[in-house]
Amino acid sequence: HVGGSTEEAQAMIGEEVAAALLKCINEGSTYGAVNFPEVDMKKDATMTTHRLLIIHENTPGVMSAINNVFTEAKANICQQFLNTKGSVGYVIMDTNVEASMEVKKQLTNM
Repeated sequence: HVGGSTEEAQAMIGEEVAAALLKCINEGSTYGAVNFPEVDMKKDATMTTHRLLIIHENTPGVMSAINNVFTEAKANICQQFLNTKGSVGYVIMDTNVEASMEVKKQLTNM
């Protein structure tokens, strides 16, 4: 239920939802999420990094395994932000190089 009882309120709600959806699509932000880990990381101002969005099972050692994939690929993790909610983990990660198909395959198989 959206509590927009006036046309002005409904328009403002529509703008807010559209902005949040665009931020999710463009940056991976889940700010304001209710049933998913809330993560919001600013994009690198230099625009030289490559962003990855990784949803994973919240189990011990999974972040170590994810980071190890990038270590083996000789990629530098420039910044990352992790949050979990129940059994779900979500991490936004910026690296200095684009993830190869092999890296993406390894992450998918986790």
